Amino acid sequence: MPTPDSCLRKSSQQPLGKGIVQECDGDTVTVLFDKAGEKVLALPLALDKGLLKRADQ
Repeated sequence: MPTPDSCLRKSSQQPLGKGIVQECDGDTVTVLFDKAGEKVLALPLALDKGLLKRADQ
């Protein structure tokens, strides 16, 4: 199972605010956002749409 660090470290999704990945499980990622609280997102779609950015990029 991937760890949050191996998946994403931070997100920069603007409407939801900045966030920190809490859990990464296969194709889903749970992010705790500043503005919107905790959200579960489809990782491939979120990356493809530019909703999340890898911390190392």
